[in-house]
Amino acid sequence: MSVPTIRPDEHGFVSLDGRWDFHPGDLAPYELERQEWVPLEVPGLWEAQGFLDLDGVAWYRRQVRIDEPRGFWTLAFGAVMDIAQVYVNGDLAVENDNAFTPFSTDVSRLLRPGLNTIAVRVTDPPLSDPEHIRLAHGKQGWANHVFPSRPSLYLTYGGIWQPVSLQRHGPVVVEDVFVNGDPDDLQCRSICPIAPTRS
Repeated sequence: MSVPTIRPDEHGFVSLDGRWDFHPGDLAPYELERQEWVPLEVPGLWEAQGFLDLDGVAWYRRQVRIDEPRGFWTLAFGAVMDIAQVYVNGDLAVENDNAFTPFSTDVSRLLRPGLNTIAVRVTDPPLSDPEHIRLAHGKQGWANHVFPSRPSLYLTYGGIWQPVSLQRHGPVVVEDVFVNGDPDDLQCRSICPIAPTRS
């Protein structure tokens, strides 16, 4: 299957939502090329797409073609439930263990001309895993032994459940802006992380 070249919009933004490759089960990153994949929609929980009894680890993969990767690029995830390890072209780019918060990372040094592979190892710890109780979550998973058997509203959930994007930008990005409402002492503060220089 051919991989289309991405075309950022006038703001440098590319949505990576849509069909991703999915593999239920754990693998080492170097084993990904030799596996069978099934299509899955992102954003979306894997339980909502037929993998109702899947707990533990699964992999997502999306390939993109970039003609000119020079410059500064940020890969952003709206949220991944529960634990995410994101690889770009085989290199670990970022890890995140909060299922309800967005996260992003500078991937400028990891992208290359032509085909690029983004792979995400997602872990949804089962109820029996001590890691499960440590993670932030709502009602789901707290009392499956009390509530009716599956399917119920209290399953644990897994997957890339919020949007994913890639954005090309300049060396300075305004990440957050706060403006107070005091007309006698108006202040504006911003967070502007400086992206590293590409070699």
